[in-house]
Amino acid sequence: MEVTKENLETLANYLQQTLSPDLNVRKPAEDFLVGVEVNQNFAVLLLNLIDKDNFDITIRMAAAIAFKNYIKRNWPIDEDGTNRMHESDRITVKYLIVPLMLKSPESVQKQFSDAVSIIGKYDFPEKWPNLLPEMVNKFATGDFHVINGVLRTAHSLFKRYRHEFKSQKLWEEIKYVLENFAKPLTDLFVEYIVKFGLRRAIKMWEDKQKEKVKQSQTVAQEDDEVPGVMEQLKTEICECATMYAQKYDEEFAPHAPGFATAIWTLLLSTGLEPKYDLLVSNALIFLSKIADRNAYKSLFEDPATLSNICEKVVIPNMHLRDSDLELFEDNPEEYVRRDIEGSDVDTRRRAACDLVRTLSQHFEEKMVNIFGQYVQLMLSKYAESGHREWRGKDTAMYLVTSLVSRGSTNATGVTKASSLVDLGQFAVEHVVTELQKENVMDLPVLKADAIKYLMTFRSLLPAELTVSALPYLINHLKCKGVVCTYSACCIEKLIAGGVISRTTLEPHAAPLLISLFQVMAPEDDLTEQNEYVMKAVLRTMSCLQEASLQYLGAALPKLALMLSKVAKNPSKPHFNHYLFETLSLAITLVTKANPSTINAFEDMLFPIFQDILKNDIQEFMPYVFQMLSLLLELRASTPGAGGDCEAYAALLPCLVAPALWERPANIRPLVRLLCAFLSAKPDDVITSGKLSDDYAIVKGSLQIGQYLIKGRQYGIVL
Repeated sequence: MEVTKENLETLANYLQQTLSPDLNVRKPAEDFLVGVEVNQNFAVLLLNLIDKDNFDITIRMAAAIAFKNYIKRNWPIDEDGTNRMHESDRITVKYLIVPLMLKSPESVQKQFSDAVSIIGKYDFPEKWPNLLPEMVNKFATGDFHVINGVLRTAHSLFKRYRHEFKSQKLWEEIKYVLENFAKPLTDLFVEYIVKFGLRRAIKMWEDKQKEKVKQSQTVAQEDDEVPGVMEQLKTEICECATMYAQKYDEEFAPHAPGFATAIWTLLLSTGLEPKYDLLVSNALIFLSKIADRNAYKSLFEDPATLSNICEKVVIPNMHLRDSDLELFEDNPEEYVRRDIEGSDVDTRRRAACDLVRTLSQHFEEKMVNIFGQYVQLMLSKYAESGHREWRGKDTAMYLVTSLVSRGSTNATGVTKASSLVDLGQFAVEHVVTELQKENVMDLPVLKADAIKYLMTFRSLLPAELTVSALPYLINHLKCKGVVCTYSACCIEKLIAGGVISRTTLEPHAAPLLISLFQVMAPEDDLTEQNEYVMKAVLRTMSCLQEASLQYLGAALPKLALMLSKVAKNPSKPHFNHYLFETLSLAITLVTKANPSTINAFEDMLFPIFQDILKNDIQEFMPYVFQMLSLLLELRASTPGAGGDCEAYAALLPCLVAPALWERPANIRPLVRLLCAFLSAKPDDVITSGKLSDDYAIVKGSLQIGQYLIKGRQYGIVL
């Protein structure tokens, strides 16, 4: 592919089509670009298009994203030595990318930065020795945009050092970076400090950013959502101080009291606006980390200090703010992600809880006595105010959970707790009482807190208490948002952990499954894709087994219709996984009870599978192959299934298409499907010749026969 005006315009046209909302326009364009990316100079053509100012910025942005994805797919060299890029393209890309990145708009610059990070993972520094000198030389330009691009790229390139496994090669690479980048970076920092002073240097950078986004200083100052440059700087300082306290204990020790005092003062003077959230979180994390180290415990052991921490730092940052309540009501998915999934987004509450948990481990008796007084005070105010002070009880629930937790796992929740607090008694007096109220819609935050408490301490609470709470949990499935999600999640975890057995569950099967299916498909809307609800359905059916059959008649058509809808726009991989697993389990249970129903399943699902395969919906194809395998295996092994396998036979020629085997996710289900063919229709497979070595070598560039020979690595013995 030569870099010509005609080729650039053709490429721009296809990139424009990939932005179309019409699948019939978008999909062929995406397929075309994937098909031509194997040609020499494709990456160079993309870079040249991005460099042309005469193309619209949306096209250039699409080209930058396509370039990054191309690098992600093709730059790594396979273990067998397969190189999907021409060597001349690799050399040209490394020559062009940094200068082009530094003069590109910021949105494009970010894509290039990611691409540099990917290339650097495999080529830096041995195969890209001029990268660091080239970046360092740009510091001399004095151009904020260029310098910012260099720093962003350096961050993207070096951040992997935080989590990579220790090795001699890693130490050598870090040593190389420190020798060649640390001093120029420090000199740059000192230059701006000396020349302008820290605040003025930051102000200059801030003005530059405001100029780019065309915001006035007044608007920026009044924005309570977006942190300013000073907040960002303080946030980074807290993060760096935490790292030094953890990794350089001896060197940091003389500075620890000063930092602790400064950060304590910072916490007392920082407001509750969302723009300070990350700053406060990092400050609390710093206190938590140094409190966990023997060298600094003396800073916290005074009861007066612990009391001040509780009253002035922990409670204010655990308290539910209006912005938190707004998230709870308007964006329950994000609230759940932050609260129980442990997302990457640090929150004030989580950081405050971690601080309490750390202090409780080292000063257990003092913490329970001091913090317990505040808990009792908040609970009393809630009761005396006629529940108007419900936010106080919400804070008390979080405080109790943090105080008593000593160890936990995802599978069982908290496994060890403080002996100074009676978890069962607290649950009876303050948790179950919230779930017993007739109006399940009243005070939803406290309902969510109560359910979360049961979920958190499920392994330590008396079994009769959790079993007696099951009807209340089922009743709260009729709620919306967070409460419904927590109810489904709690039920699933109680079943998964064996707290609720099949015998216990069977009397509640009808209301539970009916409620769960109603949540997934309210009035046949089928728009709700709640992964926790779907997982609860799967777990319930798996526990009940054949006892769930009477409820599947009405549920299966809804599940199939839901599959057809989500296949048009796959967006939630966990939900999709549980949906396919639920369908597979339901088919297995129903077919074993009534073999003739397999024909109905095939009639219901084959059109959906055909659309998925026809439209090349990659996320769903492995699931489709697995379900086809299941259906074929059931048909072959279930007496009385009737019919034949002719409908499957038409698939056989397609299954040896090399394109399918190029995707690693397809290999295991394809091997299983071919094994199902061999079991159900061995004569047809043999006579077709599709799996012979000659066919695989001549027709399939990937020699598919070799995948079958290696079937053992996929858990299948041929």
